[in-house]
Amino acid sequence: MSNQILCRFEWSVRALAQPADIQLGLYPDFVWVADELVFEFDEWYKKLCASVEAGKWPEAKLNLVHAINQQLVSMSTASDPNLWTDEALAENEEWKNTRELALRCLHEMGWSLEPPPFERDLFVQGRIG
Repeated sequence: MSNQILCRFEWSVRALAQPADIQLGLYPDFVWVADELVFEFDEWYKKLCASVEAGKWPEAKLNLVHAINQQLVSMSTASDPNLWTDEALAENEEWKNTRELALRCLHEMGWSLEPPPFERDLFVQGRIG
């Protein structure tokens, strides 16, 4: 597995673990933060899963990684637009559960609890209209 994949995956988990007010500051004002949190995790989760060699990670760590993914898949397939608002990040139980899973993963992996760097991605604002 490449160091870049692991680093970017770690950053995505760190972003999910942050309180809502910090999550909102991790992205530009013109993006839907809840969507970006899920998109970022999903991108690096898939790359991580494709690159993890069987038996290289303890089962407990992999189970936590998969639990975060299952939580986000469940939220994404719920067809509840109220889950994807800035207010939901702060108030919704599903997002609180996601944060708890992400924090457990960070602890299990021995990763930093600090927010990921803001400059990690490039966001391009499209024109509306």
